[in-house]
Amino acid sequence: MHASPLSNATLSTMALIPMHTIREYLAFSSAAVSSIQDDKEKHIRITISMIRTILDSSAYQIFLDIPHNHINNRVEGFAMKHLVNCSLIAGAILSMLPYIVSAQIYESISQEQLKAIFLEQGYSLKGSTERTFVWTIDGMITNVILSSSGSQIMFHAAFSDGNATMKKVNNWNKNMQFSRSYLDDEGDPILELDLDLEGGITKARIVDFLKTCRTSYLRWTKEVVM
Repeated sequence: MHASPLSNATLSTMALIPMHTIREYLAFSSAAVSSIQDDKEKHIRITISMIRTILDSSAYQIFLDIPHNHINNRVEGFAMKHLVNCSLIAGAILSMLPYIVSAQIYESISQEQLKAIFLEQGYSLKGSTERTFVWTIDGMITNVILSSSGSQIMFHAAFSDGNATMKKVNNWNKNMQFSRSYLDDEGDPILELDLDLEGGITKARIVDFLKTCRTSYLRWTKEVVM
């Protein structure tokens, strides 16, 4: 007794995989796995797209659901070849799932979410008002200001005394990459750093921004203020 051949509809559905899914995503899977550590934010969106495409693929479900004795000799090799390809893709995706699950993308952030990140990192908050956190760094007061849309975070620090000069401020701006310093209308030194969330960033990027703010501030107080 010969196995029943697959229907034309089933074969047509299976044919969609190598033409529109397997070649593109299998090629990308290999590249994504090798470079995921180098550019995580770039690849996470494409990886999520891969997951959605494969999990929504009716052809992939057909591969999983067809009993072996219903696959005739003519299409058995075809089906098994592409089932292996789907398995390779699934393996590549699974290897990235721990990062994907933990890497929430923020295009904006609430005051409560930002406060939680501060506390998780062990930073000292003296208080907060609407959209402004009072952050104490080595006993000195600084401010972190959240925009009304939640899509921008600004670190702001000021001194009302000290030995800041325009030359020191200019040297700071010349040599530093991620911050800016200036003298306000009263001649007091100001330090500011900005983080733009539009387009989407990870929590790790926000944590790194706060670390940069703290490091920059401590260095700025020594090189510009004192």
